[in-house]
Amino acid sequence: MMEEIHTAPLTGVAVENKHRRDSMPLLEEERIIIDTLQGPLHVYRQGSPTNPAIITYHDVAQTHSTCFRSFVNYGPSRDIFVNFCVYHVEAPGNEEHENVGSKRGLSLDDLADQLRQVAGFFKLEHTLGLGVGAGANVLIRFALKYPANVRGLFLIDPVTWTAGWGEWGQWKAMTMHIGWFGLSAHSADQIAVKFHGEGGRARIPELFKVAIDSLLTMRPSVSDFIDAYVARDSLDARLAELKCRVCILGGKLSTQADGVNDANAHANRKLSSFQLVDHCGGHVHLERPDVVARSLRLFLEGLGLGVKMTLELDHLRD
Repeated sequence: MMEEIHTAPLTGVAVENKHRRDSMPLLEEERIIIDTLQGPLHVYRQGSPTNPAIITYHDVAQTHSTCFRSFVNYGPSRDIFVNFCVYHVEAPGNEEHENVGSKRGLSLDDLADQLRQVAGFFKLEHTLGLGVGAGANVLIRFALKYPANVRGLFLIDPVTWTAGWGEWGQWKAMTMHIGWFGLSAHSADQIAVKFHGEGGRARIPELFKVAIDSLLTMRPSVSDFIDAYVARDSLDARLAELKCRVCILGGKLSTQADGVNDANAHANRKLSSFQLVDHCGGHVHLERPDVVARSLRLFLEGLGLGVKMTLELDHLRD
């Protein structure tokens, strides 16, 4: 497999989070392009390869940066991630840096197969999965198809049932709009509502604006991941087959709250935990990173991966 590595220091990038530790530089990353059977794939690695591995997968219309950068560099979260080697995978078509060889029309199962090739390329025997929205669905498929590779799944705003006609129609109309006009202010606003809920604009205006601004920088090729997500088949009947431990988190104000509850209802109760966060949309890791960092720490402790942390109590009181 072909490898291309780009070092990307991040010390000059602002983190959109009021709990950032100003004295701490952002975690550095390197971009590695892997030549998979489904085409080139961009992976961003943070941390020492000798540390336990975490694979992340973002939501639709996002990059690894817009989905995870502020959470990874938020104080209590950073205390966790410095103990791991994090592999941020970007869905074909959603790359932060343009990928001219990206294949079109890949399914969610194709994306899960790419993750197996990522694990093989980096020689990762056991991984943890951290996924948001559509990315959580991809990681579930990866764990179902390759259970020996996955030790645990930490899933934010996951939906595993088939898209209904209403959801299908809404997304199809949006991808057609994106194909004609690109990411317009109208489509960006609709996707931001998916991230943060109907009341997000008034509840968290600064974060909502960050989402809008980030979406307006995305290329029209983001419609590929959206199309794959909308065409998903149901995983509900298979969730109980997962062999690893699973933590499901959602926000009570998420537009997908019913779907998240459904995923929890079909999960193996002996291996799963569930948490709904008050006053939050779907992307709880961006709205309440303190709550999600605490849940992630407890989840890792349950897997026998306790980490040394310097918790700042004022963060947890907010």
